[in-house]
Amino acid sequence: MRKRLVGGISSIMGTLLVLSITIALGGLLYMYSQGLFNNLTKSSNVPVTVQLYSAGVNKAVLYLSVQNPSNQVVQITSVKVMYEGQAIASNNTLAITVPAGNTVSTYVILSTSQAIVSGNSYIVVLSGTMGNNQFGQVVNVIASG
Repeated sequence: MRKRLVGGISSIMGTLLVLSITIALGGLLYMYSQGLFNNLTKSSNVPVTVQLYSAGVNKAVLYLSVQNPSNQVVQITSVKVMYEGQAIASNNTLAITVPAGNTVSTYVILSTSQAIVSGNSYIVVLSGTMGNNQFGQVVNVIASG
């Protein structure tokens, strides 16, 4: 009788190979699902364009264009204009709603404690909510006449 030679790998090596492939695929699936679900729940950056105009003595017009690339509604509830570390204008009663995936542009008229000077740099602080989370954006803007 001839002895039959079986070619291949041992059962232990086969088991280890199948187990390592399964763990690697499971890790890839886990990373993919975490990335997918994080995009649904994480706050994303909201691009904001701000322009500040002087509208006479102690008046300013603030132009806002808010783009919402997320899948959550962005609600802007307050705006504050600062110059040299001091708040010179604010409005805490805003109700600007930006639906998911849309862009909203609007004007806000503000009463200021000092004149807005064309060419000066001001800081505009926007606050509100994105979904159930707090939202805040700080924008540096140069005033126009």
